[in-house]
Amino acid sequence: MSFEQILDFISADAGINKQRLVSEINSMQERLSYLVDIRVVALIVAKKFGCNIERIHEKVSRTVLGFSDYA
Repeated sequence: MSFEQILDFISADAGINKQRLVSEINSMQERLSYLVDIRVVALIVAKKFGCNIERIHEKVSRTVLGFSDYA
């Protein structure tokens, strides 16, 4: 799952524009010293805004960990 797809999901679910989301994600990633994948940081920010990430959590996890959807 790409970063752009995650942004689309969060924006639609939480009703927040993408520019604000990217700003929040960048700020959080900086606070985490860039040690966490940006897609995971996006999920953290999504939770901050009350977004229900249940539908995408596993897809993002599998992508970040490098697992195939067909394994």
